[in-house]
Amino acid sequence: MKPRIILGSRSPARQEILRDMGYEFEVMSADIDEKAIRHQNPVDLTMKIARAKAVALLAATVNQATLLITADKVVFMMDRICEKPETPDEAKLFLSALPISPVLFVTSVIVTNLESGFSAHGTDVASVLFRTISQGEIDELIAQGDVMNHAGAVDVSNQIVDRHVRAFIGEVESVRGFPKAMVNRLIPEAMNGGFP
Repeated sequence: MKPRIILGSRSPARQEILRDMGYEFEVMSADIDEKAIRHQNPVDLTMKIARAKAVALLAATVNQATLLITADKVVFMMDRICEKPETPDEAKLFLSALPISPVLFVTSVIVTNLESGFSAHGTDVASVLFRTISQGEIDELIAQGDVMNHAGAVDVSNQIVDRHVRAFIGEVESVRGFPKAMVNRLIPEAMNGGFP
């Protein structure tokens, strides 16, 4: 029997991936200030933000769901953590830097059993090698606007970005912010881990 799930994310990619995995779920969004949570290490940062989302949603969860899933993703490139761009100029900087070195996509996921309180968690890192994106294409991506909603201004489902991908190292779903193999492992761990 599949558990009842709350997905603590309004991310269309996460919802699509979880739906494709065959789960039914409801969506809730944590009202937290992610920018107030800082860490220089991308693994620690994403885990801290995913945990803060879980804590915020646990206080608001009053239904019959069995599991709460929260996640966070950042992009690591240019020796720095790149979150969602705050300005078009920052988005241009991120997109121009894509071919310089492998771009790391760091995603942490926490699955909390709402009945036992037990949590299973993990972090997945995938990397992508990119070809150079022309300035005209970068301007077009920024005009489309969607890049402003993605860590590092990178949306690999966008046709312009996708045609500049040279190679994926790791899971495509991890690049999209919801590593399917890891989530498939964490769900049964959370279901079973809190009981003798």
